[in-house]
Amino acid sequence: TQYVIDEPGCDLVAVNVNMCSGYCMSFSFVNPEENSITVHGRCCRMVDNEWVKAKVACEGGDRIMRIPSATECRCFDCA
Repeated sequence: TQYVIDEPGCDLVAVNVNMCSGYCMSFSFVNPEENSITVHGRCCRMVDNEWVKAKVACEGGDRIMRIPSATECRCFDCA
């Protein structure tokens, strides 16, 4: 995934980073005893990352920016 660094006074820079996405189990069903719908969902979230460095040209000189890039993802209950 490309992340665009947009800092005031600096050129735009696109950096390739990893993101978390994918299938995590979820389901819903009608509970006839309670006349309600039961929903259970899990969402994919980043649990570990590495830092990707990017050189950005700015008015006052070059700057090094650090952007998080996913190295591990897991399924958690959705908040």
